[in-house]
Order: sequence, then structure tokens, then C-alpha cells
Amino acid sequence: MTILDTESGLGYPINHDMNDSHEILETFSFKQKRDKNENQVWTTYDFILEKKLQECLSKNQIKIELSESDFPDFDANFDYTPVTFSALIEIHSNEKLTIESSGNISAAKFLGRFCNGNSEIHKLTQEIIQKEQNYHHDKILAEIVHIPQSRTGNILRRPVLRNHEIAYLANSGIEKKNTIDLNDLFVSIRNNKITLRSKKHDKEIIPCLSNAHNFYNNSLPVYHFLCDLQAQNIKPIFSFNWGILESHYNYFPRVEYNEIILSKAKWIITKEETASFLKLSGKDLFEAFSNWRISKDIPCLVNWVNSDNTLLLDFQTEIGIQLFLKSVRNRDKIVLEEFLFAGESIVKNSAGEGFTNQFIVSFFKQQE
Repeated sequence: MTILDTESGLGYPINHDMNDSHEILETFSFKQKRDKNENQVWTTYDFILEKKLQECLSKNQIKIELSESDFPDFDANFDYTPVTFSALIEIHSNEKLTIESSGNISAAKFLGRFCNGNSEIHKLTQEIIQKEQNYHHDKILAEIVHIPQSRTGNILRRPVLRNHEIAYLANSGIEKKNTIDLNDLFVSIRNNKITLRSKKHDKEIIPCLSNAHNFYNNSLPVYHFLCDLQAQNIKPIFSFNWGILESHYNYFPRVEYNEIILSKAKWIITKEETASFLKLSGKDLFEAFSNWRISKDIPCLVNWVNSDNTLLLDFQTEIGIQLFLKSVRNRDKIVLEEFLFAGESIVKNSAGEGFTNQFIVSFFKQQE
């Protein structure tokens, strides 16, 4: 694994700035000025979605309905889909489904963090992992054990799930004979495929990360490489997104396919749009903000979306408006998303009180 060393090897990702420093260089600045001009690469799907978006806006419609005929060149070959994957969905009172996100390359990603608190979830996760192991019966699936930051512990925490582990700057939870040391791993490339092998076990190793940690940001090279390797030659299950169009439009209607909601309606607000409201209070604030909201067709109840976190806001109240303005005052880009649980809920407690909901649905691929 010396190849991943940033000084003696290639590092990972290649040409990635690791922010290395030395006392001799501390008084110098080598940061390049960012070019204000940005080159954007548009795909066929971007052009298709923009055409659908413009048609919807020109007709003052509130949703876009997609069909297979909209994407004639779509590759429907699912031979390289993950062995297992999960989808996070919401079920609404009209029995419509919203696909919030997908589990990318393993169904265990969504479930791993909940295993310690629920024995049934733990049992389901073990069944998922067993299906993955059965599919790759001639290889070793090794769980990556690493704690990049203490604050990510709530996402990373899960029980021992696999028979083998690769411990990197962390303690393994299994017997030493099944712990794979980094020095035991060898990297090779054959036929455009990167292969990781264990000298001790004389088998190919597939690293696995059974949690939803976003390892792309500021991760150490070895950890980043191992996490990336688990997706090699796999066609991930992606969620819908507007892609490059988000930098060109500030309103996106709901998107549906066969009565399934792929994307909720959303509004992109700039810092400049909300700046004037910070100078107001009381009745003046409520009136000015309400007029602005109505002009943009923003509902009274919306979710403020911040990465994978959401906060429900009620713009019918002055305190809801103040909470929103105070929360976003230092943000250049603000994303508001429609809230679809305002009516009757299908999930209720014994007293008949309704709740929002999220369900995790897991899938697996039959071995041929």
C-alpha cells in the first residue's frame, strides 16, 4: 500500500492537494487564484431535463412527468448493478411514494448505524451481508474500520458485521487472525481492473463500508482508496438530481415517474434575496416576507434542505420566518423543498396522531 503514500507513492486521489506544510514555507502563499470563468460539460440527460423543465415552466405546470420514451439512449443493462442496495422512501396519504435517496452500492449502508439499537435491523443487515458474501464466494469481503473524526462516530458506529476487517488507525473488533493488516495488502492492475490481494489469505479482497459516511471530503488517501475500490465495475443506483441545471435555474417543479415522486419541488434562494428582510421586524417583516413568498409560489410549509439535513419551517408565523432568516443569514445558497405531510398521515400512533415517515426498502440481486 506504499503506492498510496503522498510522499513516496502516487497519493490518492491523484493530484489531490493534501495541504502539506513545512516551517520553511509557512511565510509563503502558493494558493492559485480561482478563475471566475467556469467551463461546464453538459450531458445528453442535462439537455433532456432542461427541455422538460422549460416546457413545464412555459405551461405554468407544477410537475414534470418522465417516461422511458424521454430517454431513448438509456442503458437498461443491469448486469453490473450492486449485489444489494437500499432505497429511502416516504409514503404519503394519497399512497404516492417519494424516493428520497438510494443506498448506492450496498443495502447495508443505510442500516449499519442502527444495528446497535435494534436487533431486528441487525438481523436484516446480517442477512444482507450474507447475500453479498454468497455472491462473492471466492473472495473476502472485509469491513473497513476507520474513524476519521470523532464527530462522525454516530454515523460510523456499528457492530461487527463481517468475518474479516481492515483496520486503519482504529481497533478491529474481530480476532487478530481475521484482521487484515495494510502491509498484507498488495495492489495490482490487470485488464484495467485494480485488484487488492491478501498475501496471508492468498485471496482477492473487496473492501466494504457498511455505513453512510461521506468519505469523499478530506479523507486520508488509504481510507479514500479502500472506500472507492468497493464500487469498482459497479453501476450504482443513483437518486434523481438536477445536476448542472441547478446553477442556471432557481425553481424546479416536482418530478414524477409512474406516480412515483423522484424529486420534490424546490426553490433556490440567494443571500441577496433575503438581505432586506433582516432589517425588518414585527408586522412589517411578516407582510414583506409573505409578499415575496407568494410571488415565488413558495408554500407556507417547506423544508430547508442543508446537505442531508432538513428543517421544517412554517412561514405562516413570524417566529417561523425569523428562525429561517437567522439560520440562513450567512449562507450564499439556500434550498427550500416542498413539504408533503401537511395533510392526513398514514402513520399514526394509538391516539390517532399523525407522523411523517421514512422507510428503508432493501433489494438483492439473484445469482445466475
